[in-house]
Amino acid sequence: MATMEYKHFTIPIDTNVQKEIESLMQQGWTPVPGVMPVAVYHLQRAVETDVAAVRVSVGVDDAGVMILRNGQLIRG
Repeated sequence: MATMEYKHFTIPIDTNVQKEIESLMQQGWTPVPGVMPVAVYHLQRAVETDVAAVRVSVGVDDAGVMILRNGQLIRG
């Protein structure tokens, strides 16, 4: 009995999809019997935020600030 190798491929669904599938089949890959091919979509959406409720605070840690003057590193 032969050992089977399984791998997921990412193929853009465009005008070249059939050529990509044929190329993979020439490399010995075949569809798994009984398994329907699927498409995976990368989706995004905007998240609504209440701008009035957002509070931002910015701070600087002076201990981590350094100055480079004439090639010499000086503590801030």
